[in-house]
Amino acid sequence: MSEDNDKDEVYWDKNAILYDNFIEREHGELYKKVRKVFGTYVKRKQKVLDVATGTGDIALTLAKRSKDVTGIDISTKMINVADSRTSKNPKFLIGDVHELEFERGEFDLVTCCNGLYVFSDPEQALCEMRRVLSSGGKLVSVTFAYGDWEFSQKMQMWSVFLRMGMPPNFHSFTGPELRSLHFKAGLKILKAVYCWQDPPTVLIVARK
Repeated sequence: MSEDNDKDEVYWDKNAILYDNFIEREHGELYKKVRKVFGTYVKRKQKVLDVATGTGDIALTLAKRSKDVTGIDISTKMINVADSRTSKNPKFLIGDVHELEFERGEFDLVTCCNGLYVFSDPEQALCEMRRVLSSGGKLVSVTFAYGDWEFSQKMQMWSVFLRMGMPPNFHSFTGPELRSLHFKAGLKILKAVYCWQDPPTVLIVARK
């Protein structure tokens, strides 16, 4: 594991216990919408991978529609929290999105909620997500586009991070930059829209 990923693991381990309360307080309505949107792309017989699953919130929602959901995260403590919330489906694994330990074409659907802007190498992560997708499989991502904010709004963002600490790897993407990342990873973009405004958040649906 790289030094960057070591720092990621330490950071997210530190915040694992407080993470759910933080998300509900700062982004509760957005995540409610994300759960609903992600769920619309899941079919019952699909094999689904949720990347940067954290405490498993999104994966648990996907498991209501599919009987084969896997969530991965770099943080052992995040995965411990996720494991405590279920016994069978989804299953949760510790893993590095930059080197996914799955076979090529193993999943029909990959989801990623607010992982790209904190990965050490977002393009490599997208390439790995594409690799594990089956032919014609879909990637559905939602990512904060902090780069679209004005300076005064970015100051608001820093005040939020002061409460959790700044992630070791942080990318202030714009919406067009996020679309470009998916394109460079060899994905065909089917849909790219702003699904939330404060903070600006981009939903991208792409196909292998």
